[in-house]
Amino acid sequence: PVFSHVCFITYYAVLITVMYRALRKSNEFRCANDPSALSGLEYGLIFCMGFVTFQLFMLMSASCILIVGSEGDTAADVFARLFRRYLNLLEVYLQTAFMFHASRIRPISTHGATVMRQTLIYCAICNGSLWATDSFIDVGTYGAIVGDFGAHEFFGDRWFFVKQLTQPFLIFYRFNAFFIFL
Repeated sequence: PVFSHVCFITYYAVLITVMYRALRKSNEFRCANDPSALSGLEYGLIFCMGFVTFQLFMLMSASCILIVGSEGDTAADVFARLFRRYLNLLEVYLQTAFMFHASRIRPISTHGATVMRQTLIYCAICNGSLWATDSFIDVGTYGAIVGDFGAHEFFGDRWFFVKQLTQPFLIFYRFNAFFIFL
């Protein structure tokens, strides 16, 4: 599990850093002449964020409760899972704000445009990989639900229903974020 934690924490930390770098370059952009209202797809992403947040908060609360009752290596493992879920939540919120911001600005310099293009491509690849993982590996497998360490132990069989309720919205969010970034 240590290698898994390192990979996921690095994955989310790099994604957050890349988006933050692109947002810092925003001074090299100007607002679009025709800032449009939110599209239906953007409203759909905002709607899905509630379900994504719900699932992540439940995972985080189960991890917090397990930290209190654990000791030694188990506590370190649970803390790493909690930190990974926190980074995932931060990435979802930052990514949504970044999508809305990036769709409403135009580059002034070529360097700023290059940074933004690289960021959009990187975010599209990351969302595509998360969408594929969530869609083709996690859906319908009871092992993936049991693998949500902490949540299954704390919430019991109710976690299966929560996961089945929220997972389609998570897949919808990642799929549409992938196409928005392209």
